[in-house]
Amino acid sequence: MATAKIALGAVTSIAAVAGLLYAVSEDEVVADCVMVTAETDGTYRMMDDTFCDSHAAYVRWVYGGTSRGGYVRGGTTVRPSGNVSITSRSGRVISRGGFGGRGTGGGG
Repeated sequence: MATAKIALGAVTSIAAVAGLLYAVSEDEVVADCVMVTAETDGTYRMMDDTFCDSHAAYVRWVYGGTSRGGYVRGGTTVRPSGNVSITSRSGRVISRGGFGGRGTGGGG
C-alpha cells in the first residue's frame, strides 16, 4: 500500500510539473503589416511596420500568414491572445507573451 501511495505521489508531481511547463511555454506568431484591401488573388500587399505603428486606416496587422514576393497569404486579423510572443517579419517585437505580457502594436 505504501508503494502505491509513493507512485501516486510521483505521478501527481510529474503532472504538476508538466502543467507548469505548459503554462510557462509560449507560442510564437509572425505578424505582417499589410494593406487592408486584398488583391484579386486573396493576398495582401506587405507594408513597412511603421505604417501599422501609426495606426493608418489603410493598413492592419495579419498574424500567422505566409509571405512571398512582398505579399501575404492566409493568417488572421484577430490578434492572438494568451501566452503568445508576436514578432513582425522584420524582427520587431510586438507582444512578448508571458503572464499578462503585452507590448505595443495594434490589432486590425
